[in-house]
Amino acid sequence: MSGGTGLNVAATDSDVFHPDAFIDSVYVTPPARAALGGVLGTGLIDVDVARWGPRARRFTWWDLGRGYGNNLGMRLNMIATDPILAGRLDTTWIDHVGRSGDRPSDHAALVADFRRSDPHG
Repeated sequence: MSGGTGLNVAATDSDVFHPDAFIDSVYVTPPARAALGGVLGTGLIDVDVARWGPRARRFTWWDLGRGYGNNLGMRLNMIATDPILAGRLDTTWIDHVGRSGDRPSDHAALVADFRRSDPHG
């Protein structure tokens, strides 16, 4: 997802700091997760999971209260690509700079770096 477009769905229980904290929350409902699974089922690859594994617990959203400082968050941001681009993935990283402002967002940007398709071009 890019340009501010997002689904705000935690794909799995590993994507939330504690699943019981979000029971019945829209972020984790079976219909929301099924819809996200349908998107990924078209062949798109979640490159953050491809790079770090499904249980990495790399959060991109925190409650604006004490959640950020205690890493009590969720992974709601995702970059999904076709398999060819995913094959050129170098890494993904979470940009925490936006969280340091006076009025921070509750999200931190998820960023992906890819190798050029032609290493000589």
